[in-house]
Amino acid sequence: MIELDQRIAEQLTEITLNSSLQVRCGTSNAFLVTASLLEPLVTEFEMGGIYISASRPAPELIDTLTEIGVPLGSIQFIDCVSSALLGGTDNPYTNISYIDSPIMLESILLRTLFHLRQMPTEQNFVVLDSV
Repeated sequence: MIELDQRIAEQLTEITLNSSLQVRCGTSNAFLVTASLLEPLVTEFEMGGIYISASRPAPELIDTLTEIGVPLGSIQFIDCVSSALLGGTDNPYTNISYIDSPIMLESILLRTLFHLRQMPTEQNFVVLDSV
């Protein structure tokens, strides 16, 4: 079982609405940081959100987060890498939108705004991963 970093959750309690937060980490602990960020946003703050994945396929991320128990029902994923892979968009997940490339910023913005309007939660987050 992976132990999440509680310091990240503590930092999240100190930020205000309409704030931005930058987290920089190495590749060796990137997944732990991602899980430690998403888990309190979804469970403690009861937020919905958008996760923009610019460096790794969203299905891979969803599988791993689900395996450790992070609830993902209120998160929409925008996957900017799987379209380039053969069969990359063939998966059972309905909460993933695909963009052809991470450099298609207008498409990413429009898809993000669309999903934010569809969110049933009043307060939401957007995570932009690995730019």
